[in-house]
Amino acid sequence: MFCWGSLGLKMRLLLVGLALFFLAVSHEVEGGRRRSVPSKEDLELEREVRRLNKPAVKSIKTTNNDIFDCVDINKQPAFDNPLLQNLTVQLAPSGLPKGLGPKPPPPSGSQAWTLSIPDGGCPPGTVPIERTTTSQLKKMKSFFQTQGKNFLPADDTTPGYHVAATRMALGSYLGAQASVSIHQEPAADHQYHRAMVWVSGDTDYIQVGWMVNKGVYGDGKTRFFTMWTADNFDTTGCMNTYCPGFVQVNSKIPLSINFDQVSTVNGTQYDYPITIFQDQSTLDWWLIAGPNITAIGYWPKELFPFLKMVAIHVEWGGYLYKDDATSTTAPQMGSGQFPEQGYGKAAYFKQIQIVQGEGGFVDPPADSVNLFSDRPQCYKVGPSAELLFYTGYHFYYGGPGGDKCNP
Repeated sequence: MFCWGSLGLKMRLLLVGLALFFLAVSHEVEGGRRRSVPSKEDLELEREVRRLNKPAVKSIKTTNNDIFDCVDINKQPAFDNPLLQNLTVQLAPSGLPKGLGPKPPPPSGSQAWTLSIPDGGCPPGTVPIERTTTSQLKKMKSFFQTQGKNFLPADDTTPGYHVAATRMALGSYLGAQASVSIHQEPAADHQYHRAMVWVSGDTDYIQVGWMVNKGVYGDGKTRFFTMWTADNFDTTGCMNTYCPGFVQVNSKIPLSINFDQVSTVNGTQYDYPITIFQDQSTLDWWLIAGPNITAIGYWPKELFPFLKMVAIHVEWGGYLYKDDATSTTAPQMGSGQFPEQGYGKAAYFKQIQIVQGEGGFVDPPADSVNLFSDRPQCYKVGPSAELLFYTGYHFYYGGPGGDKCNP
């Protein structure tokens, strides 16, 4: 006998199944295009972005459309690091080394640029932290996976990486400083530029300076940056506040802020004073910057296996990376001029100094300084040179790049 009731039940089940199918399809289609289901990696990135972007008391948008969130100084991303969760914020170093900061300028000369976010900065008790997007964090992670740990060439045959730097001989160092000339180098998706002060232990190090990195930021702006790692970026470290580590204490000068004014060839020269030193009471490494000797923040000693004791290497210089295999032409470094062009044309580091003991900052001994360029036909680093009427050790660096730079 034919059972209509049974057929009705089957039809109902079929209709329900079809409805669920079309509902699922409709959720995967957006604007007429199929939307991909988020991968496990994408979901983890979204969770990480939520952890980095803390609740804001106030948000400040710059003229460059960057957004900085004013977050509770005690709840900033740094304290998500398990090594730092029981620490109390140090609002200032316990003391400053003698000779810290830029020396008095002559009546006319280069200008030290002052950085600051708009609206007077963040309210008391809060600090500015760059707001992070999932896309930006993904680009940053790719940057470190492909370029971070192998940034410097071990010799002059490493393709893609170029450097022109002044290096100290291996020793014991408690700090380094210099005023770095600011430049806006040509930006491309497959290259980036840095000029920085660098202190390192063994596999752990700290870098501070300016960077042009279109691949990460999406523009060619010259930005204030820091980097740190405890193990040559195997499992730790990052740039700025993209991972928990650096403790921000200044309410007006955030990491990632861009320099609005840059040096031009035959024009005004702008530089920015940068100091990295170890507080001998806490053993934390502090970042001091700007002409007013302003404390920006610090890297707690708990982050580092070797730097918590002392740095063994210090250098200053220009660095760039190019990963476009289809191009045989390397980009410029610094201003694009060789050191012999001198002030007003070539990029420079002014009044470089080191700390090796309790005596404070001093000029580097001439017999301990080494100059290195992996492609001197394209980029050079000059010896100690005169720079207007400033006293101390200064050097020029950089070059035009070109088609004779790649192996």
